[in-house]
Amino acid sequence: MDVLRAVLNTAQPTTWVNKSEDDYIESYLLFDITKYSTEWYNVWIEADCYHRELIKYIKRVQNPFQLGLFKIQEEKRRSENVSTQQTIGYHVIHPNDLESALKYPLDYRRYSKRESSVQNVEKHPKFYAKLEDAYEMGNQCNLAFDNEILIIQAQHFSTVRNQGDYYPLYVISLVV
Repeated sequence: MDVLRAVLNTAQPTTWVNKSEDDYIESYLLFDITKYSTEWYNVWIEADCYHRELIKYIKRVQNPFQLGLFKIQEEKRRSENVSTQQTIGYHVIHPNDLESALKYPLDYRRYSKRESSVQNVEKHPKFYAKLEDAYEMGNQCNLAFDNEILIIQAQHFSTVRNQGDYYPLYVISLVV
């Protein structure tokens, strides 16, 4: 719990809701983002595509364990003089796989509805640079359910080597 406490006390993003260590029974918490709030607009603007109008909801992912791993990996990369350049990417999942995708951060092998060419590359989660590309690929591969497709927005290093090289930021639901 010392690592969890350290992350919550020092590395927690300003957008996160303050929660105690005891609140993280699961490794993550999800928070609805109020439509048209500043945070909602920031995600909307980052999406920068014509599919923004199809956004049904946005939820913030708070996973201090994955964030801590990401911060440790960032420090390790720095000490090895490896690029720490980060970017935002979009990972498509079937709505039934949301819990698995967040509990086991984007481990596509645990998804019930897998489309390997769409969801992974070289044994790592596949990130699309644009929301619209993730949406189109998910649509083509029938990853929609009940007129909804889920995209996870994630922060990741430019080269992904292991699970510590990314962490989920938001779950974006789009209408199909």
